[in-house]
Formats: sequence, structure tokens, C-alpha cells
Amino acid sequence: MNIKEYKRMKKNKIQGKTGEIKKTVMRDIKKDVENYAQDFAESAILDYLSATALVLHDKFDFKKEDLENFFDKLLTQIEYFREDYINYDDIVKTLDEEIGLNIKEELTKRVRLRDK
Repeated sequence: MNIKEYKRMKKNKIQGKTGEIKKTVMRDIKKDVENYAQDFAESAILDYLSATALVLHDKFDFKKEDLENFFDKLLTQIEYFREDYINYDDIVKTLDEEIGLNIKEELTKRVRLRDK
């Protein structure tokens, strides 16, 4: 083996280790991002559900039993989403047909008004 071949072999070995390190770092970063996203989603859901519980109690006089019943029903609907029994469009259509509420428009309008 001459010096050129030795240097090439050493360079390839270093590059191979560098590639392994990059893969490990990228895998760790991906895992950290996924964990952060999961934590953020869970926090947002808890914030939303806590605010919902407070409004139902304060404004509509829901008691503990009422709130527990509401959350049981809500979590059932969420399971239906996860299992693809229903989707967002199904809910929009049902609310519009049954009570004349276009939830998509209503919530979009209200969110935009609060942003102004």
C-alpha cells in the first residue's frame, strides 16, 4: 500500500464515521422534535379542554357529573376520528343540516374577529 492509498483509506474511514455521526445526530434531533411536538399538542389539548370545562361550568352551570359526562362523550367522538369513522367534514355537514350552524364559517369568523 502506498501513501496515496493509505491517505484515501484513512479519509474514507473518517468520512464513514462522520456519516454515522451525522445519522445519529439527525435521528436524535428528529426524536427531540417529535417529543416537543407531542408535548406541545398535549399541552394545547389540555388548555382547550380546561377552558371548555370552565365555560361550561361558569356560563351553563355544568356540575362535576355533567362535565364528566361531556368529556366521556367528547373522548368517544375523538376515538371515532382516530378510527376514521368520522371526519371533520362529517361534523360540519351534520351541524349544518341538523341545526343550521356552519361551524367552519362561525369559528373562522370568530377567530379572525379576535385577532383584529
